[in-house]
Amino acid sequence: GGVGKTALSKVVYDDPSIEDHFYIHAWIAISQGYDVRKMLLGILNSVSHCKVEMYEKSNEQLAEQLYRSLKGRRYLIVLDDIWDIEAWNDVRRSFPDDNNGSRIIFTSRYTSIAIHVYNRSLTLDMHLLNMDQSLKLLSLKVFGTESFPQELENFGKQIVGKCQGLPLAW
Repeated sequence: GGVGKTALSKVVYDDPSIEDHFYIHAWIAISQGYDVRKMLLGILNSVSHCKVEMYEKSNEQLAEQLYRSLKGRRYLIVLDDIWDIEAWNDVRRSFPDDNNGSRIIFTSRYTSIAIHVYNRSLTLDMHLLNMDQSLKLLSLKVFGTESFPQELENFGKQIVGKCQGLPLAW
């Protein structure tokens, strides 16, 4: 973790042109110990504010309610930090495919999960920065330019070495 998957997804999710393009937006943090019920209720709450009786429904009823709430509408759903393919398998039937431009973005530290859900051409592998990339990023943040001052380069290398290629350490 820490290479910027969630941060990049958040930039896309919060972009005004993206917000205008989709009728429904939902962001659900899943993490390691996922709970199908919490996922379904979380998405439903973003789609149409959950009423008290929703909490009494079974998971199957919640999945059907979510499907009906999304049907015919263009939606953007972000499923952040999926650790287990079962988390996706448990909710995927709730997302109608109306060929209307709806999108589901999910982040995972496991490429195998992304490949299972999408084919390889629809995945974005993010990686740690190498020393040169880290120095350029540090220089941009500190000096506003990609070229690091030569007299401070050794000091800069020490700093980026401690960050171990993680861009969010900045």
